[in-house]
Amino acid sequence: MKNGKFVSLAKFQLTKEEISGLPSEYASLLALLCYTINEINIYSHLFLATTKKKPLNPHIKAKWEIQQNSITRTLNAKIFEALKGITDYRRKLQKNCRTNERVLNILSAHLDQLQSLRDRQGYSIAAFFRNKTSNHLIPSMAAEFLPFLSDTASRTMYLHELSGESFYPFGEDVMFHAALDYYANKNDMPPKDVFREWLVWTGEASNAVVDVFNAIGVHMIEEVFPTKTAQEVEPFVEKDFVDGYNKRPLALFANEIQGKRTS
Repeated sequence: MKNGKFVSLAKFQLTKEEISGLPSEYASLLALLCYTINEINIYSHLFLATTKKKPLNPHIKAKWEIQQNSITRTLNAKIFEALKGITDYRRKLQKNCRTNERVLNILSAHLDQLQSLRDRQGYSIAAFFRNKTSNHLIPSMAAEFLPFLSDTASRTMYLHELSGESFYPFGEDVMFHAALDYYANKNDMPPKDVFREWLVWTGEASNAVVDVFNAIGVHMIEEVFPTKTAQEVEPFVEKDFVDGYNKRPLALFANEIQGKRTS
């Protein structure tokens, strides 16, 4: 349809009484995973939207790289928090003699997969970016990164009359690229290997978190509420809200911009 599309969904609705009847560990883990998967899906969509097309102009390519790296860092930090939270939660439940066995068994079934990801270098890299650049902004760390700033770094800041359209590659140079070289130096790794492991780990850890969520969901549907069925719904979605990154990249400028030259 020209104006939009219908999307087929299965709506699984729980009542207040049904949620209240679940063990607290079960309900809390389910809510946490629903929240986490929402964020992972949203940032994954945004990441895919940045990979559709790369700008040709080197000035604008710098803004595109900031956009893509910012989304990737946020996605990585969300996945790191989820993986750390799930494995820490399992340890806590294991020490509690009153823990619901169903929850513990589901988490234990994925223990090897989750623990192997925590033991990987990628977990250390994710923790570094999460603690030093993504979730915590520490001037003293920026000072430590500065000596690792590449000679070829642009050290540039682009200003626009609308402040929201300005962008600052110098910040990306220091707080991401120099930070990456800083980590590589401290861990005796080539920077390209650090970057590659960071990206690969992000994908694999994301899959592991989704696996745990799916296990909880399947158990809930098949064993906790075996007689409950999902309702099929087909809401209409306006065309502006579908096929975004399949047809066009994520915009770099929010406003209709116009320079002195028209082409």
